[in-house]
Amino acid sequence: MPLITSAGIGSGLDLESIISASVDAENVPKMNAFAAKDEALQVELSAIGEVKSALSKLQDTIEKLADPDNFNKRVANITQPTSDDGDLISVTPTSDISPGDFKIEVVEIAQGSRAVSGDGLFASNEDVVSASGGTLTFSAGPDNTFDLTMDAGATLSDLRDAINDSDSNFGVTANIINTGTESKLVLTSTVTGTGNDLVITNDNDELDSVSTVANGGRWWYWNSPRKHREGCCNKS
Repeated sequence: MPLITSAGIGSGLDLESIISASVDAENVPKMNAFAAKDEALQVELSAIGEVKSALSKLQDTIEKLADPDNFNKRVANITQPTSDDGDLISVTPTSDISPGDFKIEVVEIAQGSRAVSGDGLFASNEDVVSASGGTLTFSAGPDNTFDLTMDAGATLSDLRDAINDSDSNFGVTANIINTGTESKLVLTSTVTGTGNDLVITNDNDELDSVSTVANGGRWWYWNSPRKHREGCCNKS
């Protein structure tokens, strides 16, 4: 006896199409309703996320408003001058300042101090600074200092190179200027501010010619070879 493999055989009706249409008629509306419900839930979820973000921002604002230090603050608006060095002026306002407009004029740019050896001390770069050696101490204010030990027979060029090559140098640059008749040692400090003048002391009076303070504790300005008066190096 043959098996029935298709609904409706023998009756002439397309029962499979009828059954499929009946199932679709029942399921499709339900699937469409589920899809619409899912879309509505996604919209609601997105809205909840936006509300949550807005509440978080509101909380941050309320916390700032609750801090009394945030009231009565002033804001500084600065128009910087034209410069390749970036911002030149900075202002930190406080809650107790009074409002106002100000113009700042730079009368003089801060510069480090300079010391120049006196006239007639050195005929050339190869003049000996100290026959027996010694230690020079460089300082610019209480927070900047370094020591430099010179060997016996060190020349003016040796001293210049030792200063510039010192690892502990806080910002002193040494140069030698040849005037045509003599050589002068020029020391320049990058440290600025009141009380930060460059001071050079020593532990051997042979080094007084390259110090701003003589070994005996007085200031020396050398005005002629082999003759010194009060002061050593001209300071400017």
